[in-house]
Amino acid sequence: MENWALSLRGRLLLRLGDLDAARESLEHMLHVEDSIDPTVRFVAHFGHIDLAWCLDDAAMASEHAAAIAAMARWHGSAYLRLYAMAGQAFALTVGREYARAIEAFQAAIAFMRETRAAMEFEPEMLASMAECLWRTGALQRAISVARDAISVSRQRDARLPECRASITLGAALLQARGSHAEAAELLDHVAALIQVTGACIYDRPLREARAIQAAALSAQEACAPAR
Repeated sequence: MENWALSLRGRLLLRLGDLDAARESLEHMLHVEDSIDPTVRFVAHFGHIDLAWCLDDAAMASEHAAAIAAMARWHGSAYLRLYAMAGQAFALTVGREYARAIEAFQAAIAFMRETRAAMEFEPEMLASMAECLWRTGALQRAISVARDAISVSRQRDARLPECRASITLGAALLQARGSHAEAAELLDHVAALIQVTGACIYDRPLREARAIQAAALSAQEACAPAR
């Protein structure tokens, strides 16, 4: 239980933006005894994939995704296999291989729904897949998946995936010339969620979406008829 709590502490610290303290917790977990259940040990590797996302370190993400895959092959549980598939998808995202990441997320989500393993992770995978779709320019698909991610997140009170999916939905709506009012409402909601949860890990993508919002508003004003 202590090791489980320590590994989760590392992932929580990441979302609060305390990367040094998070790395310390996650590194400690990497050096625990091999006798600890793999379903606990893998969390430190998954946390390093999160850390790699913060640092834009594709090599780190790939290394730790491979470690989880090795555990899954040895342990054989559907739970670990699901996280191995998800870890690979996230590592591809860090490496900006978005098309491959989308395929990996689709496979992981299909496997999760078939086996009912780690269903609590569904909101985060949907939110991440929506972001990958947005980054490839598949705006309508990104909008659809982001809406699904927000819906599932709210059903399960998963505010962090809701935050990420809302950023993607707002940005995609703006670029697809959708409702500026809805996009503004979404991004304001994200700012409030970050304030409530302390998840400043999402400050950077929110700033990116705000820049898209500012550009869209400028273009709208430039096209408005002169009075």
